Amino acid sequence: MGHTFGRAYIDHVTGTVQISVKLSRPLKFEAGQYLLLWIPRVRLFECHPFVVTSWAEAEQSIVDLFIKPRRGFTSSLVRYSHEHVVPRLALFSGPHGVSVPVWDYEAVLMVATDHGISAQAPYLKKLVYGYNHCRGRTRQIHLVWQVTNLGIVHAAESILNPILNDDTLDDGYVHK
Repeated sequence: MGHTFGRAYIDHVTGTVQISVKLSRPLKFEAGQYLLLWIPRVRLFECHPFVVTSWAEAEQSIVDLFIKPRRGFTSSLVRYSHEHVVPRLALFSGPHGVSVPVWDYEAVLMVATDHGISAQAPYLKKLVYGYNHCRGRTRQIHLVWQVTNLGIVHAAESILNPILNDDTLDDGYVHK
């Protein structure tokens, strides 16, 4: 587990806060893991857990977060993203949590609502990678994503499109 600091690049896209955290050193995050993020300029005495939406086979030097603004820290992120474009000091602890061994299953059903896609995206990327590199048993992925606001779909394009573009082995798309 690493305790380190980096820089946070904060953006607000149609009701969603997207943060890219540039780490001071590469770390390995598994699908389903989260970090505790503290950005002193946003909220001095508050940190918040966020699922890491990015996944890679190797260590990552940048991790992505996809956040639904609510109250407190997350609403402050929205205000901050409108006022400042400069990357800010970001401290975090992590990775935390356990990853589900999704490569063990031939068929996977994933269900998400709205911003819950952030928890499914790293698993989806891992499954597609495993299929393309013959690393797991998965041959079919069914993703059911219910959205109540099309703005979320627009915001999630930057996360989902690269994953779907990678799903091309044998012209037999693994996702359904």
